[in-house]
Amino acid sequence: MLQIKKLYSEPSVFEPITFEEGFNLILGETTENNVKTNGVGKSMAVEFINYALLKRHSDSRVSLIPEKDLSHDTTVCLDFELNGYNITTKRTIKDQECPILIIDGVINSYSRLSDANEHLSTLLFEDVAYENPPSFRMMMGPLMRDEGSEFKSIISCFDTNKR
Repeated sequence: MLQIKKLYSEPSVFEPITFEEGFNLILGETTENNVKTNGVGKSMAVEFINYALLKRHSDSRVSLIPEKDLSHDTTVCLDFELNGYNITTKRTIKDQECPILIIDGVINSYSRLSDANEHLSTLLFEDVAYENPPSFRMMMGPLMRDEGSEFKSIISCFDTNKR
């Protein structure tokens, strides 16, 4: 089971988002002068979550944010629980291939994104006797719904241009 608890950055460049147990929604707030919720950061919040859950930098909209708006030294952090393990991911744009996973207080640094993904896959399927279990990122696909999927079906959850 995956339960997201908190999305934040170090230093703080966006408002932290705390998630409660159960079903959470990310909704845009209207202002007194504007009833539209476009451009308030809903999609970027999801994109930061996906980035913290080890989406490839080149496939992430985070890679499109100019450095003047998001320093490459900023760390995107996500606290979550995965099968009873309390995990914090920490990932910078500058070192996007080298995430840090803090698992039950133990700091794990990786020199390759794939190694961190493999570690999370091991935790996700540790009690299952699969010979070739799906990867952690493959399991996140239906939950994270890439905007490029055109939302045609839950099975086709990845960018239609990259399949």
